Amino acid sequence: MCFNSLKKLIFLVSLLICFNVSGQNTLWQYSSPAPLIFDPTVGPNGNVYFATDDAKVRALDSNGQPLWETKVGGVLTTPIALFEDRLFFATSAADLRGYGTDGNMVWTLKLIENATTPLAVNGQKKIFFGTKDGYLYCVDGNGGNVLWKKKLGFTVGPPTIGADGTIYVASENFLHAITENGNIKWRVNCFNYSEVPIAIDSYDHLFYIRGGILDMYDKFGNLIWEAYDEEGNLILVEKLPPVLYGDSAIFLLEGKSDIISFDIFTGNTLWKFSETCDAYSNTWQADIVGVPAIDSWGYGMFCDATGELVYFEVSCGHETRWHPTVEGYAGTNVILTPRKNEGLVIIATGQGKRSIQAITHWAPPAGSYSQWLGNPAHLQRRDEPPLLQIAHPVQNENISSTLLVDASAADDYGLKSIEVYLNDNLMDKSVRDFIYWHTDVSCFQDGTYTVSIVALDYAGNSTVEDVDVNIQTTVPVYGLHSSPPVFSWLPYTEDTKFQVNIAPDTSFYYIITSSGTKDHPFKKMLSWQPSGKKWKKVLKFALEQPGTQVTFYWRAVGKYYGEVVQKSFIIDKTK
Repeated sequence: MCFNSLKKLIFLVSLLICFNVSGQNTLWQYSSPAPLIFDPTVGPNGNVYFATDDAKVRALDSNGQPLWETKVGGVLTTPIALFEDRLFFATSAADLRGYGTDGNMVWTLKLIENATTPLAVNGQKKIFFGTKDGYLYCVDGNGGNVLWKKKLGFTVGPPTIGADGTIYVASENFLHAITENGNIKWRVNCFNYSEVPIAIDSYDHLFYIRGGILDMYDKFGNLIWEAYDEEGNLILVEKLPPVLYGDSAIFLLEGKSDIISFDIFTGNTLWKFSETCDAYSNTWQADIVGVPAIDSWGYGMFCDATGELVYFEVSCGHETRWHPTVEGYAGTNVILTPRKNEGLVIIATGQGKRSIQAITHWAPPAGSYSQWLGNPAHLQRRDEPPLLQIAHPVQNENISSTLLVDASAADDYGLKSIEVYLNDNLMDKSVRDFIYWHTDVSCFQDGTYTVSIVALDYAGNSTVEDVDVNIQTTVPVYGLHSSPPVFSWLPYTEDTKFQVNIAPDTSFYYIITSSGTKDHPFKKMLSWQPSGKKWKKVLKFALEQPGTQVTFYWRAVGKYYGEVVQKSFIIDKTK
């Protein structure tokens, strides 16, 4: 096992122990004035947008506090699709609307018939959807103008956009591949119409569910396999899209009593939750409500009918034995989005779907393929996570003075930001396609630190790379005009809140300045940089002492377990 895998395993075990002791790690919970219609849509900044049956759209900030609500002329007939700073949706008033993320309407388009499918949005803000009269529409998301519409039949299924911009959509008994200009590339008889969104994996395979039968096509319309068991019987799955992870596709079996994983190339069964890949025995009896989500560490999660979140290993189907609960009946799919360099689970819960719950998660999602394709945050399109390249630092680099981060990123639709974390503390953020950040590590505790670099796109996909660096320093010397240093430490205890004190001697009897305040003496942090005002107290004390050099001591103290580290630094009054 490699070092990073071992580190994640140790962290996961400790995290599960912590959760079992302290209970569910809920970030926030919101009670809605009216029942939700669709799954909430979560933006890359953590804001949540959702529709309710009183013909309103509402928004919450990343802390679950209401931002705005607005009447939209009718009850929504499609989930809310989010792209950059725009919200797109259709209503029962037979219109399509574009709103800003501030809640103000930008445009509205009157339709002949109601939209009946989720909206698929490509990188040029072209919106594709089907209507009740059998048309496939293409609308300009910038101004709301119809670019084209095409009659496909009496019914139109949910459109899905491939990597090259091709729109895949079912109508009647046919599966269509249509260019973004409205031309049909090919059409094949798929035998049964389906309203299940077509899932697309990283190889552009198309997963089509018709009446519970699972078919897999290539992007040219060739049928590659159908799902059969070892006895040659058809395997029937729920009429829900899969989650895709690596070379596996995970579905709910018909009746929602079991999960099954298929090899995407052969259609062979890899495991079932009831059987797993070996003799391992899961204790939980499946009663599944929502489609699972999968994180970047390879752990899946789904809701059951009693309001539990059940976690399992995607590689083999092993249950993790940890079941946090959500409020009441969990009525929707699990939505996992990035939150800093970790993850955030958003679930609509409660009787009548009147509650939204946000739960912190130890890892971000494993890219767009691991999420429910019907989740409007992914806009029903194949959307690659950002490509991230790191020039500095390198793995296990030895650093004695300056820590340098030099990285760049690119995305197929649009890069939102690049962030740098040091031991889970946000240190810098760039909205450009590169980041260049450095810091003096002279006041860091010696040891191994993890630098996490996170690239995030506008659809909520993220790429996270961890680099471990070894910091070994000598006693730092600062002048009277030096900027305040960053004090950083490694948490050797179970404390999550700390305080940093600076004193003229190791007894810390007289504290010159501290990171804490009277109301908030301890904070969640693993590093601290004094404000200019607090650093001036240190410099003033140095000027009052004899000699040209004055030694100071700093220590990080945990709220419950005491001192974590103590080190020194020098102020040279001649510099």
